[in-house]
Amino acid sequence: MNKIILLLLLPLFSAAAFNPVQTSKGYQAHMDLTTTELGRIKVTVVVPKLTTTEAIYNMPKIVPGTYKIYDYGQFVHELKAFNSQGEALAVEQLNVNQWKIANAKSLYKIEYWASASYNTKRSKIFAPAGTAITKNAFLLNNFGFIGYLEGFKDMPFTLEVAKPTGFYGSTSLTREVAKGDADVFSAKNYFELHDCPILYAVPDTANLMVAGTPVHIGVYSPEGNISAKSLREALIPVFEAAANYLGDTLPAKKYTILVYGQSLAESLTGSGALEHHTSTVVNMPDINDKMMTMISPGDPMKMYRDIVAHEFFHIVTPLNIHARQINDYDFINPQMSAHLWLYEGVTEYNAMISQARAGIIKLDAFVEEVHSKMATARQYNEQLPFTQTSTYALSFFENQYHNVYQKGALIGLAVDLKLRTLSNGNYGLINLLEDLWTTYGQDTFFVDDQLFSIIAKTSGYPQMEEFLARHVSSAEPLPLTSLLNEVGIWYEPSISRQVISKGGIKLVPRKAGDGMTITKIDEENAMIVALGLKKYDVLTAWNGVSISGKNGKDVLDAWAAKAKPGDEIEVTILRETSENKFKKVKLKATTITEVATELDVIRVNESITDKQLLLRKKWINQ
Repeated sequence: MNKIILLLLLPLFSAAAFNPVQTSKGYQAHMDLTTTELGRIKVTVVVPKLTTTEAIYNMPKIVPGTYKIYDYGQFVHELKAFNSQGEALAVEQLNVNQWKIANAKSLYKIEYWASASYNTKRSKIFAPAGTAITKNAFLLNNFGFIGYLEGFKDMPFTLEVAKPTGFYGSTSLTREVAKGDADVFSAKNYFELHDCPILYAVPDTANLMVAGTPVHIGVYSPEGNISAKSLREALIPVFEAAANYLGDTLPAKKYTILVYGQSLAESLTGSGALEHHTSTVVNMPDINDKMMTMISPGDPMKMYRDIVAHEFFHIVTPLNIHARQINDYDFINPQMSAHLWLYEGVTEYNAMISQARAGIIKLDAFVEEVHSKMATARQYNEQLPFTQTSTYALSFFENQYHNVYQKGALIGLAVDLKLRTLSNGNYGLINLLEDLWTTYGQDTFFVDDQLFSIIAKTSGYPQMEEFLARHVSSAEPLPLTSLLNEVGIWYEPSISRQVISKGGIKLVPRKAGDGMTITKIDEENAMIVALGLKKYDVLTAWNGVSISGKNGKDVLDAWAAKAKPGDEIEVTILRETSENKFKKVKLKATTITEVATELDVIRVNESITDKQLLLRKKWINQ
């Protein structure tokens, strides 16, 4: 039914004049990429026929997946409104994102110029959520160019894009008409329009099928270091792993990957990706394999695989499993769901475990990634319930948001292992997600405070409700020691042991002369007290080994590795007696030990029981 309505809305457009017949059935928008002025493009929106006396035109304050206020109205300039006779209507800008238009019953169209976030030096918008207007490429995150009337965001849109000759627009939007100088797309509502970015450039594209779902890759690489063909080859194993993990059934009819190669200046606005329901925008520095290997040692494509794997798994959460706040998204006054651990954390975990199950990531490497998540999560407030972090991600706990990719992933791990343990390995997180997306799907939502009981009922394990209440909506630490032990992985949150004290000093090279200068000392360190070292002493020898250049740390490490408590130690220093004059001093002490605490010690057990091995196989297939 919607399909027929959308086709009826399609007018015969021309890039020179955009004056379609106004209807009451939806919006008709136009973007002209062929003529840019001051780095801006002209946007025209013919609105549905209205019966109200006033209308408010909204540009998004925030968009899904960003969890940060960006105010896209800042990129709209010279907004004007007209009736069908071309007469201007009164417009009042209410705030950065909203304009009130008088005499709305006669409103025909809204026109303005829109600039790109990449062209704004002060823009703090994360690049994948931004927009680009250049002579060689246009990144059209549509929410940066087109808005909607308050109260009318659920009406259909048709969008015509007048494009430069030879350009192709890669997107998941439905392309109704493709002409030499223009494309016409349709969307069932504003959410779908905003959710399907378009990358226009001279075509560099590739395609593949994943479990019956067509995947399209579109690339813009100004330096030629990234190609759709090379990405396709690198990503095939990732998509095969994802399809296998999801049971060769994907909850999406199509998927598009848009890659925008960044200049070094553009990369300052952030590299990475932003998920959409059927696509993702990936921004990466346009650098060669040698430079990429410096970022990702030994495997220049690993970063692409990890990023795309994460974004791709968003087709599960939140596309098909989400709360009311996401189902009816408010672009002006957003309400946050309490379950970012599910939308971002579980997605991150799925990207990891799917590659591990396929053998792309070996067990030791997977464990090291888990360790990295643990170590990074400690940088955030460990006493904060994760549901609170999510609910107030835009305000009180904005600085805690990125923990969704750390502790959020660990919650995914814990839920998976808990389910595997309860079911003797036969039911895991992916089984739960499959059951949930079968029950809910894209157009149905759950209520936030009912999710834990829903998970318990859906999985068939009532223990899960208490487990999630204790470890997600409360601040009780995840029981990873016991859960990991079930699959033969040894883990302790912290281990304390006696080690040889190395003095608690920071050394920096001298500009001239031998030795290294002590620029910082731990005055509570027993070795400092025993030796009598002071700030700005120049350390020239440690137990008979000369110190020069930058070798200080290596010398102390080598000594500590062999030293025993009670051994004699002699240290030679230069101590300043007056300006630019130093006196050689020898300091002696007996080596002593101190307590050292190592956090998040984790390793794969070499000797495990048959039960542990069986559970590990069912969990990670290794």
